[in-house]
Amino acid sequence: MELKVLLTTSGRAKTGQWFELPSQEFERRIRWLEEKGIEAIVVEFMGDIPSTLLDHYKVSELNKIAQGLEDLPDDLIQNLDLFLEYETLEELIESEGEHFIYHEFDNMRDVASELVRTGEIESLIDLPDLMADYLDFDAIARDIQTLHPFFQLPSGEVVEVDK
Repeated sequence: MELKVLLTTSGRAKTGQWFELPSQEFERRIRWLEEKGIEAIVVEFMGDIPSTLLDHYKVSELNKIAQGLEDLPDDLIQNLDLFLEYETLEELIESEGEHFIYHEFDNMRDVASELVRTGEIESLIDLPDLMADYLDFDAIARDIQTLHPFFQLPSGEVVEVDK
């Protein structure tokens, strides 16, 4: 993850110094400016993180945010906008992205197949609903009839041959 900020002061908006965050030097500069009663301002952001995500943070919080972002998995940083639809930036950093499970699948069909295969689908969809709404019972019936000795009486009753 790369995040650079241009730090300046309220009276010198046209000059400043670039810092790559997280940075101890950035922390020292902020403290020094605060001790002198000078307001520090970040006038420009560069890097992997959209500046719109960082605009509302105080300058003194940026280093901590950058450190937290640095600890997140690369996949999460690369798709940050998508993950931020589910959690705030603070929540993502606090949880270190652990609320999200990474599967090695290429598409949702593969995810669904794996969830059904391992039985994990029941935590997402009740098994009776899954059976009623998603399975092709005609196809299953044909397979059962091919593999097992079943036949249907003229009355409609299905009988299994007991061997």
